[in-house]
Amino acid sequence: MSHDLTIDEKRVYADRTGATEVLVAAEQGLVVASLSADLVGEFGLDHRATVRDVAATGDRRVVATDEDVLVGSYDPTDFGPAVAVGFDGEGAPVA
Repeated sequence: MSHDLTIDEKRVYADRTGATEVLVAAEQGLVVASLSADLVGEFGLDHRATVRDVAATGDRRVVATDEDVLVGSYDPTDFGPAVAVGFDGEGAPVA
């Protein structure tokens, strides 16, 4: 028996209230997915590189790659390779 998806199930949940953006560090790159309740909406590979770690606060993110630490719109910091990133108590990116 096949299940025909309803219109509601086919919707992309990124534009709905209560949607949460999830960032996943992967060998292929940084995956970004939109979640609403228990449903996955729009998702994709946002940046191609071997991503070791990612941290976000508000609308800011910092990404650790094999080549460099990236901030903002994947702007290089010239820090070099890193395996972990985060934010300090004052909101500054750390690696």
